[in-house]
Amino acid sequence: MSLDAVPAALPAPAPRSPIGWLNNQPYLLLSLTSLFWAGNIVLGRFVAGQVPPMTLSCVRWGGSLLLLLPFAWPHLKNDWPVLRRNLPLMLILSATGFAANNALSYAGLQYTEALNALLIQSSGPLFVALWSLILFGVRLTAGQALGITLSLIGVLIIILRGDVSALAAIQFNIGDIMFAGALLVFGIYSALMPKRPAVHLLSLIAFTTGCGALLLMPFMIWEIHTGYTLKADALTAATLVYVVIFPPRWPICSSTAASR
Repeated sequence: MSLDAVPAALPAPAPRSPIGWLNNQPYLLLSLTSLFWAGNIVLGRFVAGQVPPMTLSCVRWGGSLLLLLPFAWPHLKNDWPVLRRNLPLMLILSATGFAANNALSYAGLQYTEALNALLIQSSGPLFVALWSLILFGVRLTAGQALGITLSLIGVLIIILRGDVSALAAIQFNIGDIMFAGALLVFGIYSALMPKRPAVHLLSLIAFTTGCGALLLMPFMIWEIHTGYTLKADALTAATLVYVVIFPPRWPICSSTAASR
């Protein structure tokens, strides 16, 4: 056999970057999303009375937009005609998934405990199923219903630490109702996500975060006018940095993102 007939050795696969590896770990990313959202609930309750809820929500999405814009701008320019044609839907997604949902969550945390909020949070999939049924007639399969039930039971066991009698000691107030309202609004967003326009993921997130911040701005201005303003201290700064870098459960994750 001639040397020319010997097949050349295959090149070694290029090493994967940490970002490339992370992008291919959907379960890890979903788990981190839940972790960051839980951190937002605890932090939102901790700074209640110090950081105004409307201002916090507006700064969060405005800051997130600034972080995303350098990466999203080329896609936004390409996708703008599609986004403009679907403007009514995009405004509804921005209002439900970003503005109203977050404003109600933080406002509710001014009056309720983080434990109550986490307990109510566990019912989120039920609101998504409710709106999917109302808007599109989509019914849960037996497997989906079982999965939601097991998830609720698991969350209850963790929160109550296995002590069912602790459930009787939980008291609900106006803050709990507001937090449940936030989940109800987010359920609309999640149910509508399959109808979103086919644009790049970054275009969709950047547009809805920016639009959400604009929708919240009048409420932030009203809050400032009433004298409820940010306190210039380390806790406020750390809170704003956290919510901008680690926003709560990017609403885009409620369904598979459309991308080109």
